[in-house]
Amino acid sequence: MGLFYKISIYAHTYTLRCFSAAGWSCIRGLLMIEVLQQLLELRKRGGSGVLVTVAAKEGHSPARLQSKMLLAEGQQWGTVGGGAIELLAREQAEEVLKKKAPVMLPYRLSTDMEPIKGQATGMVCGGVVTLFFEYIGPAEQACIFGAGHIGQALSRLLLDMGYEVTVVDSREEQLVRLDGRCHIVGGECSAYPLATEISEGSYAVISTHSHALDYEVVRAIAQAKWPLVYLGMIASHVKRDTILGTLPEPLRGWIDPQSLYTPCGLNIGGKSPVEIALSVAAEMQSVRYGRGGQKHMRDREKQ
Repeated sequence: MGLFYKISIYAHTYTLRCFSAAGWSCIRGLLMIEVLQQLLELRKRGGSGVLVTVAAKEGHSPARLQSKMLLAEGQQWGTVGGGAIELLAREQAEEVLKKKAPVMLPYRLSTDMEPIKGQATGMVCGGVVTLFFEYIGPAEQACIFGAGHIGQALSRLLLDMGYEVTVVDSREEQLVRLDGRCHIVGGECSAYPLATEISEGSYAVISTHSHALDYEVVRAIAQAKWPLVYLGMIASHVKRDTILGTLPEPLRGWIDPQSLYTPCGLNIGGKSPVEIALSVAAEMQSVRYGRGGQKHMRDREKQ
């Protein structure tokens, strides 16, 4: 074999290896771009899904750090390594989608009985891969009736926790004090529910400057049949019983006692507007994540 031929073969092999490495890097980059593009589209249309990220790896595995896979609406974009680990990841993603809560799990890529932490996959690579599952969904909608001190404090807390916040009030001097991230509605609080649809599983808090107006808002919410998971009202037990007792029977029957939190907030103490807002926000979070065991203000009379 001539020297020129040997050099040509070597150069060709080297070129293929370089192209292969660059090619796979390019493919991984394109997959990542596709995942991010689909994630943006999912958020725009308010859909739900699960983003899976390779958070850590030890030893040999087909997964690459920071690789991502998006599962949404029966479709998949990207990959976390393929094979059994990807199948298990898709199954776990279904659980995350149901619970709407993130989780991080290690997966053992071996079939032996070594005491390695992580769920066995049946793969024989010998490494451990940790996947982070992140629920992606539309922001929870929260409507606050009343832009007073409590409404202002509560709106800021909810915005910082990722809620989409609407504040309704007819008092212009109060509306100008709100955080600019709020959706601000100037007008009668009692008119808003009848003129507006709201997503199922939304939150509403009534904190107006008038007992009579509080009643009108409760009545309007019941008439509009808002599908709320949380209806809170700043009130005493006496005020609650008076308002509910005054509602016409058909409307009173529509309000779900399990979703009605009044007096609203957790029983954590404090009387300032910020402290009250904190207790209400904490209660909403307990509903949001399905956490029980807290002491609610609505149950205080039973303690």
